[in-house]
Amino acid sequence: MIRKLSLLVLATALIVSACGRQVTPDRAGVGPGGLSSGFIQFKFRTAAPLDFAHVTYSVVLNTSGTGVTPYAPNGNIGRNYLDYSFRIDVGGAGVNGTVAPTLWQYVTTVVGGQTGPVDVRPVTGFFPSQLILNPNSNGQGTEFTLTIDRRIFNGIQTSSPSASPSATPTASATPTPSPTPTPTPAGATPSPTPVSSPTLAPTIPPNFSNVWYWNYFTSAGSTTLDAFSLIGAGAQDQQFSVPFDVTTSFELTRNASALPSITPASAQITGADITNAP
Repeated sequence: MIRKLSLLVLATALIVSACGRQVTPDRAGVGPGGLSSGFIQFKFRTAAPLDFAHVTYSVVLNTSGTGVTPYAPNGNIGRNYLDYSFRIDVGGAGVNGTVAPTLWQYVTTVVGGQTGPVDVRPVTGFFPSQLILNPNSNGQGTEFTLTIDRRIFNGIQTSSPSASPSATPTASATPTPSPTPTPTPAGATPSPTPVSSPTLAPTIPPNFSNVWYWNYFTSAGSTTLDAFSLIGAGAQDQQFSVPFDVTTSFELTRNASALPSITPASAQITGADITNAP
């Protein structure tokens, strides 16, 4: 009797499991590709294995709502980097050992009441889990992946100066001569000498849009080697534009043109995958 009852329970379990293939429900907050809610992921592919020691690989974003793709510096100087909001660099000259991503923000300043140069400032203070690099995500050495918490792009600094290099040098303020101190009588307590604070150029608070524009660059030093292009224009491409809305769930894949041929091939961009979980 016990054996018959056990067989009946087993048969019932099999019938129940056969009624639907999904036994475990999807985890809440998990988006396409298993990406956590609030995260975005960039895959960056090249023609030859990545050379982090000699090439800088950059993901550049325009989150400001100007509606313009951030084109490579070789063709973007006229706009003074106004279509750049953030840049994530991986690699660079002289990198050895561990490769870590670096996040930069482009901050527009105001000089004489007019829009002035754009300062490039490092963004720090976030957790390592908010900007994760997989330096070999396809197992062939030709692709890296950045997984990013989109919150690190919100409310970033807009007024504090930094020691980072600027896209356009800003002249230093002319020092003001200090007044000649008046002798203090014997036994009296000297008054502290006033110290003037440096005058900082005001900045324009960044706008943030749900529609982002993006580009991929490779460079060596100050020279841009390649940029994402669908028409074979490389770093000279001023037409590429594939915006996306970060309030939607998507997996975007684009293959770049194989032309022009870039030297070294490790700097030639061949493809991009962008995945977003709202």
